[in-house]
Amino acid sequence: MSDLSSWTLSLGRWWRVQIRVHALFVVVAVFAFHLAAQQVDQNQAAYGALAVAVLFASVLAHEVGHALAAVRVGGHVDAIVLGPLGGMGGVEPQHEPHAELITVLAGPFVNLLIVLTVLPVLVLTGAGVPALLAPLMPIGLAAGAWWVGSARAYPHPPALP
Repeated sequence: MSDLSSWTLSLGRWWRVQIRVHALFVVVAVFAFHLAAQQVDQNQAAYGALAVAVLFASVLAHEVGHALAAVRVGGHVDAIVLGPLGGMGGVEPQHEPHAELITVLAGPFVNLLIVLTVLPVLVLTGAGVPALLAPLMPIGLAAGAWWVGSARAYPHPPALP
């Protein structure tokens, strides 16, 4: 990615890594909030904002997992660009199969840790597993929410040279 400023908004530098949000993430966020605000129930706008915040936090945590793993195996991170379906950034592990595998698997491992942390809370509060599997259900997007989660769960293929 040669020009990280194209179509992105800067969130600044966090631990010497440039963090940016892709414009498409902003478009998806505005669209989700708009759909939520159109509902009769006044709480739906809050659910829309919560869904966007959960998506943002999930993508950020996933990408930070990749970044930390890359640094841990001797690689480096230039920037992280957050998109609605994942990151598009300068995470570069060492060019060894072992290092690339660890870096690739770190993001989904972070998502697994999040699920294992949140699931007991949802079960104890009575929300159950459907709330975890369809976080956008309050705004009528549950039919499409499953593919967002499944797309985040699969590791990204290593970048081609």
